[in-house]
Amino acid sequence: MGIGVDLISIKRFKKLKKNDYQYWSRVFSKKEWGLAFRDKNFSQHLAGMFVAKEAAMKATGKVGVKNFRFFEISYRKQGEPKINKKGLYISISHAEGLAVAVVIKMKN
Repeated sequence: MGIGVDLISIKRFKKLKKNDYQYWSRVFSKKEWGLAFRDKNFSQHLAGMFVAKEAAMKATGKVGVKNFRFFEISYRKQGEPKINKKGLYISISHAEGLAVAVVIKMKN
C-alpha cells in the first residue's frame, strides 16, 4: 500500500493559454490539456491534474519529471476524477485558491 498527497496554488496556472501545450507536453497529455481548456476554470483543472500526478508519483515511488506522462487523469460522467493505473484511487479538491490531491495505491 502507498499514499501520496500534493498541494499547489491554482494561481500558477492562470496565465497559461491553450497554445502553450508544447511546453507543457512533458507534464500533460493532449487529452488532459483539452479537458482542462474546455472550461473557463482551466487553471483549476490543470492544477488539480498536476497535483494528482505528483501524488500518484509519491504513492507509487515513481518520482521524477519523466514520470508525469506515465499517469493520465480523466473524469467519469458524474465528474469524479480517475487515473489510468489499476490499483490507484484518487481524490482532487479545490478551495481558497489551492488544489490538493490524494492518491492511494492498494496493490503492489
